[in-house]
Amino acid sequence: MLAPHLQEIVESLATGETAREAAARLFISPNTVKSRLKTLYQQLGARDQAHAVAIAFRLGILRTTDEPHLQPVVIGGINPDRLRTTINDLTALLRIAEKIPNHPDYQNLLREVADLATDPAADPAATLQQIARLAESADSTAGSPTEAAA
Repeated sequence: MLAPHLQEIVESLATGETAREAAARLFISPNTVKSRLKTLYQQLGARDQAHAVAIAFRLGILRTTDEPHLQPVVIGGINPDRLRTTINDLTALLRIAEKIPNHPDYQNLLREVADLATDPAADPAATLQQIARLAESADSTAGSPTEAAA
């Protein structure tokens, strides 16, 4: 389990808040958030924000709001090579998902990523295909004149 102040930070990461936004919401300084991020990364063994979120889902620290009955994965029972691959897959998925937060299928995509995080044997192929479709649709709307004017 994480300390409550680190739990708040990982939850902020999962919602896509910046350090400045998390600081404002938690009534702490951005430097305190950055310090907590560093501690969080060390405790989880994470390289960056997306990696920390993926690990938090994997450990059951984070859960999707509509699926409260997910069981945390026990890391000791997982092949370390497969775990590393799964975390890398989830990190890539989350980085792409972060770029399209206003897409109508975004919440469904996050649920699929969470499902992948709780199943070490899951194949991310279908989710990767969905992300590719969402990314293509996001790219096509980003190039439209109405988007450029905004």
